[in-house]
Amino acid sequence: MSADGMRFTLRPAISDDAPAASRLLAQYGYRADVKVVRGAFERAHRADDAQVIAVTDGDELVGLAVVVVAQKTGRLQALFVSKTRRRQGAGRILLAAAEAVASARGCVLMEAGAAREGGRRFLRRAGFADGRGRLVKTLPR
Repeated sequence: MSADGMRFTLRPAISDDAPAASRLLAQYGYRADVKVVRGAFERAHRADDAQVIAVTDGDELVGLAVVVVAQKTGRLQALFVSKTRRRQGAGRILLAAAEAVASARGCVLMEAGAAREGGRRFLRRAGFADGRGRLVKTLPR
């Protein structure tokens, strides 16, 4: 890991992240109104069954992961890393954090969907296997 990647900080996403998060989603072709994103972050912050995790480098929002927990399964709803910051370890850090959140909430399985082949490759390298159209991974107890 480069010294560069060591600056990353993990934390729950907060409503103030909404403008940067909207720009991040726009890089992937998603139109996300800042107010909608802000509301989603605020709901996740209060929810027992969902968390939005941010990875930052100083003041820069580098990536986001959304994890939802249901019936002993953690579902990675989304994982985005800024296109200018890919291949620096932020995605792996976010994925590990999402798995830790799910594990801590009693999940034994992690599920993820990936629309793009690059996303599927990333998940397979992280130990996910194809199952019923989603990729799944058993979490350590």
